Amino acid sequence: MTDVTGSDERATSEPSALERVGATSSRMDPHLAPFFETWLNTFIFHGRIDATLRELAILRIMWRCDQAFEWGNHYRLAREAGVTDDEVLAIRTRVPDRDLDGAVAVVVRAADEVVDEGCVSEAAMVALRELFPDRGLLDEFLYVLGGYRMFATVSASRRDGRAGSRAPWPPDGVGP
Repeated sequence: MTDVTGSDERATSEPSALERVGATSSRMDPHLAPFFETWLNTFIFHGRIDATLRELAILRIMWRCDQAFEWGNHYRLAREAGVTDDEVLAIRTRVPDRDLDGAVAVVVRAADEVVDEGCVSEAAMVALRELFPDRGLLDEFLYVLGGYRMFATVSASRRDGRAGSRAPWPPDGVGP
């Protein structure tokens, strides 16, 4: 039977989600690779959340958790989504309630609460429900927060640092 969808051609011509983020097969447990492939496709490459807000929230988690490697990966994705260096630097603030406004302040507050408390407070959930009135979008955002907090925990526990060819903590090389 002939495949008329072109899926076989796409499978060989398009890089996988793991390849798109620079994951190498030598570093990836083959049992875990399908999970990460699905995660990246669901939340990063085909996610429904505004890419700017998603990437700023992920960057905030990685900043707060001192994860330079993932910061670098998501800095690149943020820049591809149109986030400016000034916007990236702004989320490093020690006082987000004072220094950030609007939707960015809402997602950074939620990211901080996930890092500090392991969940989003009811007050922050009220603001998130206003930002993401569709329940599916809200759930997607909560999975992004919880998932990237989990990834930061695993990376910190492994203590492998994943030094790469990129300079750490773009755009200015300054870490937490």
